[in-house]
Amino acid sequence: MFRSLLKPSGIWGSGLDTLLTALRDVLKKAPDNTFPSDALASVMSKRGKQLSFSDDELYELLDMNYGDKRTFLLLSMLFPHVDLNNQFHVDHVFPISRFTSSKLTKAGFSDDDQEEMQDWANTVANLQLLEGQLNKEKNATLPKAWLKENFDNKKTRANYCDLHSLGDVPDDLEGFMDFSKARYERLFESLSSELGSTASK
Repeated sequence: MFRSLLKPSGIWGSGLDTLLTALRDVLKKAPDNTFPSDALASVMSKRGKQLSFSDDELYELLDMNYGDKRTFLLLSMLFPHVDLNNQFHVDHVFPISRFTSSKLTKAGFSDDDQEEMQDWANTVANLQLLEGQLNKEKNATLPKAWLKENFDNKKTRANYCDLHSLGDVPDDLEGFMDFSKARYERLFESLSSELGSTASK
């Protein structure tokens, strides 16, 4: 399901009735207590509905911006430990309010640096799922300070960072680009493992 909804070109479009009929036939013929994921993927592939993702498509997913309707779905797949029975928000790890031109200029960043930082600030590399109340409380707090405020010791902070693939969180915006690019590569590896083949996920 994740695969079909995340596909940039979409899966459930033209020829839907014929496709669903073919998929239903595969399911009917499957032995009891098995799920014929490979057979289903093969049927879809023959009809031009590829469920595997190329590297270019994976990079396209990571380049999605905050507000894209697939962003929440992508994050919930990347971070399955998140209990979606609670209300979660898509949160900027480094608060987006920190990336206005005036604030970046005041902080000493050049025009070129500002443009690059602003481009990255809204991408998946700077996004996480955060429980609604925590998101409101976090507000414009930088992530390193927020982690120290909300987790009592280094072990719990490290565990949170591991769960959210944050890596080494810098103290301030000076380290933002290094943080974002490193997390981008880690998320690509996770996506490649999850979506890079048609194996059942």
